[in-house]
Amino acid sequence: MTEQQQQTSAPQALARCANTFGLALYGQLRQQAPGNLVASPFSVWLALAMLRCGARDQTAAELSDALALDEVGDQLPEAVAKLRNELLYDSGIQLSIANALWVQDAYPLLTSFVKPMEAQFGAVLEGLDFANAEESAERINRWVARETCGLIPEIVKAGELGPGTLLVLTNALYFKRSWEATFSLGVTKDLPFATPTGRAQVPTMAKTNTLRYLETPELQLTSLPYEGGRFAMDLLLPRQEQGLGALEASLDWSRLESLLSRASHKEVLIYLPRFTLEWGQVLNEPIQALGARLPFEERDADFSPATGTRDLCLSRVLHRAKVAVNEAGTEAGAATVVEMLFGCAEVPPEPVLFRADHPFLFLIREVKTNVVLFMGRVTDPR
Repeated sequence: MTEQQQQTSAPQALARCANTFGLALYGQLRQQAPGNLVASPFSVWLALAMLRCGARDQTAAELSDALALDEVGDQLPEAVAKLRNELLYDSGIQLSIANALWVQDAYPLLTSFVKPMEAQFGAVLEGLDFANAEESAERINRWVARETCGLIPEIVKAGELGPGTLLVLTNALYFKRSWEATFSLGVTKDLPFATPTGRAQVPTMAKTNTLRYLETPELQLTSLPYEGGRFAMDLLLPRQEQGLGALEASLDWSRLESLLSRASHKEVLIYLPRFTLEWGQVLNEPIQALGARLPFEERDADFSPATGTRDLCLSRVLHRAKVAVNEAGTEAGAATVVEMLFGCAEVPPEPVLFRADHPFLFLIREVKTNVVLFMGRVTDPR
């Protein structure tokens, strides 16, 4: 493989890692969070990838396994930089990826750890006095709100910080795009949607457009492109009204990638409810379920590449996401906080019908790398 081919394939390889983790994490979340759900597994992946760069031995191995980093090896910072550059190329203000390290004042972080955080992850280094928990939480929340254009106004509370906090890693992701072909406001009308508790009338958008489309005995899949064609929203609709659980249980990244690759262009009449979802949770248990247990162990975690000592352990991983879908397009934001503690083709004559009138999955994906920025399920659009 030539050097140019390696550079071209690096973002796609890392995207596969992020998506493999993302689908596995979603598999954990869907079991713990009934009803509507939205998350940015990519935001969580990036925050934990920063943490992986400061880990050693078995702690590093568990994080690598959980983050599906077998394709990357020791070139994680360089690979992240290439993927960030690919995603942010010519995206303007409509996509932003921000990272930050919040460190206890006077607590030394090794230069060998900080430099790749700043250079490859694009992270800023900020000093805080975590003993002043209210001021520290306010500064972190202000940063998150700014980087998500106000979609995520708060992610950490003062009671979650304190004198024992030494390091907080944050990632903020913001996305805003118009549809390539917008839905007409005049066409939107209330139509029935089969929620888990019964049918409800919900504002439903409609249009006919040439879209990528696939149908199988279990599901229908279509992709709505955003303006410019670099991003798309993928919609997966189970054939059965209450078949979302079975569909979710059957999905990993390998199967989802195969479904996406098999879709072809068809004329599609699509009905899609307007929806706004917001969701947040502590992710300690889901991440531990994916195999990263040692980083949380006070006596056994090894983050010495970050500090030169073994006085850090992972305390809490917080995540919050919000997505709003309407006739014009989509606005979405997500933030992840990792807290470290001391001591621890052919067009048919008639369009196919894609009627999202019962629970469905959605993904927001960058088309070239295939990296999934946001994903979730809509069980009740109201």
